[in-house]
Amino acid sequence: MVKDFKSLPLVWNRPIDPASDKSYQKRSIKPVTPKDLGGTYLTAGMRNFGRDDNKIDLNKMRQDLDQWHNPALKPGESSKNLLTHNFGPVLWLNINFLGANNWKKAMDEVEKRKLYVFDCWGTIPGCKKGTKGGSSWVIPDEAHNYLTERLGKYFLGWDNGENDGRWFWQSTRIWPAPVSRKEVYEYFLCWFKPFLSDLKNYANVLCGLTYPHYFAKMDSHRMIGAEFIQGLPSVPMWAAWVRGAARQYQKLWMAGISIFDMFGYKSFEDDKFRDLNYRSGFDMGKGNPHAQGGPDRGPSMSLIKRVWYTLFIYGVNIEALETSQFFRPAGPSQPSIPSADKDKEKDIAPEARMEYLSPLGKMQLQATSFCIKNERRRGVQYCPAAVLLDFYSGWAPPRHFYSDSFYTVWGGIPYERGDHQIDLFLREMYPGYQNCPYYRDGRGFLTPTPHGDIADVLLSDVRPEILSRYQVVPVLGEISVKGKLLRKISDFVKKGGIVIWSLPQLSEEALKLSGIKWVGKETKERESRNVKTKKLHRELPFAASEVVTSRIKVLLETGKRKPLVVSNRVGKGKIITVIVPFGLTCRIAESHPIIGGNPDNDTTTLSFLDKPIGSPYRLLEGVKEVVFDIIEDCNLLDITASLDPDNGKVKAERTVKVQYLTNVTDKPDKLVVTIINNEPVVAYLQLQAKEAKIIRALDLMHQEKQLPITDGAVSLTLFPGDNADFNMYILELILDKPVVQFIERES
Repeated sequence: MVKDFKSLPLVWNRPIDPASDKSYQKRSIKPVTPKDLGGTYLTAGMRNFGRDDNKIDLNKMRQDLDQWHNPALKPGESSKNLLTHNFGPVLWLNINFLGANNWKKAMDEVEKRKLYVFDCWGTIPGCKKGTKGGSSWVIPDEAHNYLTERLGKYFLGWDNGENDGRWFWQSTRIWPAPVSRKEVYEYFLCWFKPFLSDLKNYANVLCGLTYPHYFAKMDSHRMIGAEFIQGLPSVPMWAAWVRGAARQYQKLWMAGISIFDMFGYKSFEDDKFRDLNYRSGFDMGKGNPHAQGGPDRGPSMSLIKRVWYTLFIYGVNIEALETSQFFRPAGPSQPSIPSADKDKEKDIAPEARMEYLSPLGKMQLQATSFCIKNERRRGVQYCPAAVLLDFYSGWAPPRHFYSDSFYTVWGGIPYERGDHQIDLFLREMYPGYQNCPYYRDGRGFLTPTPHGDIADVLLSDVRPEILSRYQVVPVLGEISVKGKLLRKISDFVKKGGIVIWSLPQLSEEALKLSGIKWVGKETKERESRNVKTKKLHRELPFAASEVVTSRIKVLLETGKRKPLVVSNRVGKGKIITVIVPFGLTCRIAESHPIIGGNPDNDTTTLSFLDKPIGSPYRLLEGVKEVVFDIIEDCNLLDITASLDPDNGKVKAERTVKVQYLTNVTDKPDKLVVTIINNEPVVAYLQLQAKEAKIIRALDLMHQEKQLPITDGAVSLTLFPGDNADFNMYILELILDKPVVQFIERES
């Protein structure tokens, strides 16, 4: 049945603008705004000024600036001789330029060209003044004052780079054993405050872990963001955190894409020059696998490309690639310079110094051109689901680059059952995310999204007017729903929202709102039945709490008809209560969380490469079916992908999972949909809108070609994930009727 206009989902279709948010004037350090950037999207290129001893060669610097940002060229364009380019107006500079005695003249040239300096990197907590090379890690007042006054809005901030990961590693080694998660959060603040003071409380944060909310809440950070790929978390899972923090605290966000992974880095330099390319701190020694470079090392070109475009569609405001955009080809006149004798670089013949655009540089320029062209056209990512965690959760993935322990939060606190619930929920939303970054084939960096890429992660201090922009709120993890939080959730539901929570999270007041009475006894069960579909699931053993229900709807029950999931109508909305604690089975006995690992012999992170991580719990199949059906119902599109083509139609027998996300635009009958195949197989896909017919579909990534439409649907063939092209589509869809309505004002 086609919905009437008033029943269409209410969506927020405006990009983040900190200046229009009521928190803006209250902040002591003002966040960066779209007005500052001249729009909602910029790209960055150059990362370092060449420096000879204590002086910057200004003529060489001007040539380098032209190489990266020739103002005569359009964004993404190259000169005819391919020696100058326009990678974008943002410089992602290393702080070592402050060690030059003429750094002010260098900044004058930057100001003259109206280039942005952002996330000025190279600072580490605990470093002192007077470090090697003349750099000052504690930012001098003179430097900060000069950049903020001379560059004005073009100086975006100093870098707080991946230090949440550094804190995670050091916290249990520095602090006494914590009593509570709140106490660890206070340790976290104490650890960062002196460092942020060194940065003049004028910073951008480049996260290494799932802690962007804590930085976004601080006035000290003008933008938030993360570096992606490298040894870092899964892109769609992690972006839900970063994007969620940006939306919750109304700050712009940025992304740096790394050429590193756990197995090396992408480089097109000849071996004799490769060591020279890493003066700025990348070279970590030939014995280290991370430091082995080459065209076949590091993440694949396809992965880097897919990540760039995906982040753009997610709504990132500044995007950059780490390095390797240029290379120097080998030649008979070019001498081999040992890494220990870099001073001899000056003896290289001038023709050997010539840098040429690498395949990675070409890819970045093409992506820059596309993204700048489609900045406004991309719209705003449609995320109707808000995963709500306790503010003090401190959750982190079960294994990651910054710890040799598994299943810990806040540095050293072992997972509780609620933390396992978060992990298993994310494994369902982003299948295989937990494999990132431990596999040589790059699995987990990008994942399928079988229920749609439609979730933001929010923390429990979210303001009601921000929460009201969402349709369904799964409450996850160790959290107590009471007091102010309960009132906030209750108001959200009464206005038409759906909340999904679990019995252990509920206070007495929340229990009343759920419509059940908890008797307190538990029984062991092994099956669940979907009341609507009558489907019976054989489950691993789980504990079912005894409850008394009154006039509420049962969605899932045991074989003996004891309720497991119930729904209660409250106002215009619904509360879904999962009676099984956190929706989990009983603990599963296993010898070690790494499947195939041996804790007696495997003592380093590298010992666990190419091995999956298990879990001591499972989400009940019946609970997954009920909960994710509710989430999936929020999607505006139906997408089916198969391994088998059948006369242009898709067979449902052998389905394959793809990643897909939807952006809303300025019109209720126009959507932008992004579809990505991250699997090593061909996927035959059919796309249609749930409540309308597609009347026009433009393939924005391939010359805006108009795609054929059959019965209001579009069919596509997506090549394997590591193909050079046609493994990803960004489509602009025009529908025959509106499928959303826009929130005109905050409630």
